[in-house]
Order: sequence, then structure tokens, then C-alpha cells
Amino acid sequence: MASTTSPGTRTAGRTDLGRPFRRLWASAAASNAGDGITRTLLPLLVVAHHPDPAAVAGLTAVNMLPWLLFALPAGVLVDRTDRRRIVLASNVVRAAALAAAALLLARDRPLGLLYALAFVLGIAETLADTAAPAMLPRLVEERHLERANGRLSAAQIVLNETAGPPVAGLLAGLTAAAALAAGGALYALAALLLLGLAPLARPDRGPAPDRAPGSATPCAGPPSTQAPSTGPAPEEPAVGGPEGPAAGGPASEGPAAGGPAAGGRATQRPTAEERPAERPAGEGPVTEGSVGEQPVTDRPAGDGPVTEGPAARAADPGARRGVLADIREGVVFVLSHRTLRLTLAASALYGLVFSATFSMLVLLSDRTLGLSGTGYGLLLTAGSLGAVGGSWLAPRAADRLPTVRLARWSLVASGAAYVLLGAAPNPALAAVALAANGVFMMGWNIPVMSLRQRLTPEHLQGRVMSVSRLCAWGTMPIGALLGGLLAEILSVPAVFAVCGAVLAAGALLLLAPLRETPSGPGDAPPRPPSEPHTDLPDKG
Repeated sequence: MASTTSPGTRTAGRTDLGRPFRRLWASAAASNAGDGITRTLLPLLVVAHHPDPAAVAGLTAVNMLPWLLFALPAGVLVDRTDRRRIVLASNVVRAAALAAAALLLARDRPLGLLYALAFVLGIAETLADTAAPAMLPRLVEERHLERANGRLSAAQIVLNETAGPPVAGLLAGLTAAAALAAGGALYALAALLLLGLAPLARPDRGPAPDRAPGSATPCAGPPSTQAPSTGPAPEEPAVGGPEGPAAGGPASEGPAAGGPAAGGRATQRPTAEERPAERPAGEGPVTEGSVGEQPVTDRPAGDGPVTEGPAARAADPGARRGVLADIREGVVFVLSHRTLRLTLAASALYGLVFSATFSMLVLLSDRTLGLSGTGYGLLLTAGSLGAVGGSWLAPRAADRLPTVRLARWSLVASGAAYVLLGAAPNPALAAVALAANGVFMMGWNIPVMSLRQRLTPEHLQGRVMSVSRLCAWGTMPIGALLGGLLAEILSVPAVFAVCGAVLAAGALLLLAPLRETPSGPGDAPPRPPSEPHTDLPDKG
């Protein structure tokens, strides 16, 4: 069903995503700045006091280990509890850990203590980075997810990857304690900024796992209780009455009579019958409030407030499920949904290629391009600047292009940029290739992240996010090993050429099935020619 949102309403939404999102963005910016400092500082401390390559590699492994051990359980926790509280507690834990480390590591820096600090920070990061994206569909209107994800990505790139490392180097030049304390202060600030956001009650858990297969989508409630949901409305009603997209699932945007509006975006919109009933009609996005406010819940009107305790658990069959059953539900939902499954496979491929090429980038810079350490830093800066530009361009491109088409060709173009980087005869062309790759990387990441948030029911957001992160990041160690193996067999530039070609071909093969047919449970069926096209199926 075509959205009746007016162009004027869309323009207003581009400039202001609301106070709740601004608080989340500010908190994310502060925590990303803390990440940028700590990720640079900890290896420096290990190298300064334990100059052994195995010790440095061990630090990275320990820091990433929580993603392998706890990513899936973290998704269950995110779907069971207040997501805002998880992010807040994670930032408090990181602030406390760094404050304690600033005292304990003032004189002596034993390797075991540095590893323990990296492991604690990794656990907190696993929880926070799973919960924060799962909050976003509750805080902004569905049609503005690309814009919101773009702003969060820009903050991460600027503060975590670009500004954080040099600041950490400057602080480490003073004292390690000062650098650790600065990182802790940034995490504490991130926690404080979330205090003004109203709590987010745990979402409905959906049906018990013994529901008969095929009776409904894995997230749907009983058929008799399902009804079309209009989802979040704008914070201020548009002229002519409140209008908003379907909750959690985009509908093609354009005039009511059909056909996209000028500058409008064709988006993935499952039909009302296939989407779970998540919010009562007219309920808007989460509004700002104090910690003491009643939590915002996705229960339909008349169900009463969400309560905890034995009575509530007895009334909710899903509450008696174990962690493994909840993990299984999330994994099965992803694997049974063609769009999620194939985009996840493409993300895993991208993680493999990114890790293989990035591990060889320093050698390409040194041996092939003849750059110094400063030149290598400038190459990385070119890539970061391209990614910042991409985080601005991707939401605007998503306003005009179907999501799957934009993501597919961004991935293909990223592969071409890797090939160009490997063939670059001089540093200038290599910098251009890296900057272009940064743009295309955001052209993939932002639309696909937003698509997953749209297609995933509220009560599965955390688990789907944890599965996607585990698959994408789990391939990175393998990619680094493959990059080194290819460099030994062929050459360093050949690593970029081979990986770029594999990425481009893989993107076309993996995402081609999404062009003409619905992708699985919850996807939109083919629309009549008279209606605006949707991302799935993509008609071109």
C-alpha cells in the first residue's frame, strides 16, 4: 500500500530525527571516541612492555574472543531486557574498568592484567554493539532508518577510526594513566547521555517455539490477533493528519495514487498480513524522558503494562524458554528468510575480503607504493574520508533507489575499487581507490543494516543483529590468513585483484535471487504493475 506521506513531511524528517535519536547519537559518539582511544592505547602498552609479536596478537585475539563466545547469548539478552539499560550498563562497566586500570597500571603493566582489561572491554562492546542497533527502530520512524544509520556510521568513522588513534598517541605520550582515564571519562559521558532516554521495555517474545511450522511467520502472533499496524508516526503530525510507515516494515513511499514522489525512495515493505503486529495504530516512536518514566512497550493497546515476576512469566509461554531455544529461534528466522540469509552471506564474504586486503595494505604501501609510515597513515585517512562521504551519500541514494539494487551495486563497485587499488601505479591513484571504496562500503553497510532492521520483528532484533555480527566478523581471522597465503603464492597486489574480483562476482551471484521473487517469510509478494515497485522484488 502506497504511503501518503507528503514530500514536505519527508524533508522535515531529514533535518531532525528527534531528541531520543540525538541522545543515542551523542552517546554513541562519546563511546566511539572512547573506543578509538582504547583500541590504539592497549596495543601500545603491550608493545612498550612486552615487545613480542605473539603478545600483541594475543591481545587482539582476547579482545575479539567475546564476539565468538557471547555474541549469540548477547542477542538473547538484548531481546529479553531493556536495550537502553544494556547499553548504559556496558558503558558504565567500561568506564569503571578503565578507571581501575588507570590506578593498577600506573607503575607495573603485567600482560595478564592487560589481557583481562581487553577481555572485559570486549564483553561490554559485544553487548553494547548488539543492543544499540536494535534500539534504533524504536527511536526513529522506519522511513528514516538509512539517515539515522548514516549519522551513527559517520560518528564511528570520525571519532573511532580517524580522530581516536592520534589522540590516544598524544595522551600516551603524557602518561598511560591519563590516556586510560580519558577513555573511561568518555564511556562515563556516554552512559550519562542515555539517562535522559525513556526505558525500553522488553518486547513481546512471540509464540512459543513449538508453534506449528507454516502457521505463521516465526515472529507472528495468533492470526486472530494480527492486524495491520501503522507504526511510528512523526513526532509532530503532518499537515492533513498523522501519517507514518508500517511498523518495522517499509511500504513503498509515494503519492497515494501510486508512483514514487519526487525524490522518494522505494523501500522494502512486507505486507500487513505477513508482518507481525508490533505496535498499535498511531503509536509513535519513543520519546525522551527520565529514568523514572514508564517504559515504552510494543504490546497492543489494552494488554496492560509490561510486568516482571512469576505471574508475568507464567502468562508468557516464551518467558519459559531457555537461552539455547531463543538462540535457535533467531538463527532459524535468519536462515529461513531469503533476504536476510543472502545479505548475511554477502556480508560474510565482504568481511573475508576486507580482512584479507586490509592485512596486506601495509605491505602494499611499503613495498609496492614505497610509502613511509606517514604515507600509510594518509592512505588510511583517504579511506576514512571516503567512508564519511559515503555515510552522507548512502541515505540520499536510498531515497531514490531500491535498497537491494543500491546494496548490490555498491558491493560490486567496492570489488572494482579493490582491483584498482591493487593495480594502482602511484600513491595518488591508490588514495582515490581507497576513498572510493569507503564510499561504496557505506553504500552497502547502511542500506543493508536498515533493511535488516525493517524486516526483523521487534522481539528478534537483538538476535538477528548478533547473528549478522558473528557471521561478518567471524570471517575476518580467516580472511587475514587467506590474504597472507595469497601474497605468498602470488603477490601483494594480486591479493587485492583476486579479492576484488571475488567480491564483485559473489555480490552478483548471492544477491541475484532477490531481483524477481520474494525472499522468504515476511517479504513482500510481487506487486501489481499499477503500484510503486518495492525493493523485493526489485524490478530492475
